[in-house]
Amino acid sequence: MDSAWLVVLTLVFGAVVGGGIVALFYAAFRHGERVSKVVNSEVPEGAQQVINVLRSAGVVVDPSNTVIMHSEGAAALGLVNQQRLAHQVMQDLVNEVRRTGETTVKELEVPKGPFGSATISLAVRVARLGTRYVL
Repeated sequence: MDSAWLVVLTLVFGAVVGGGIVALFYAAFRHGERVSKVVNSEVPEGAQQVINVLRSAGVVVDPSNTVIMHSEGAAALGLVNQQRLAHQVMQDLVNEVRRTGETTVKELEVPKGPFGSATISLAVRVARLGTRYVL
């Protein structure tokens, strides 16, 4: 085979492979955009204002049970610790509501602090907030 044809054949092969790689990157980029729209959906409008004016405790958690916003009352009662729900029983209720989609109302007694035997009685209402969050 003549070396000139070999150069042309190599250029064509490189262009085809390069075009395929560009097409894969483009497809991955488009897929990433669609996923980010689902993953980064925001808390419904007005939720932050409602949480801020609550006299009682209010907490919003994301799908990984990370607290993304809470009222001053929730902090004062010790319901939130380092952006997590401080009590396992509350995490269990959130998981139940996420699984069933049904609002749950329960009376709970949780420890008042890490030391001692004092408890706090809470009337808890857990509900979905949009498609991703739980209040």
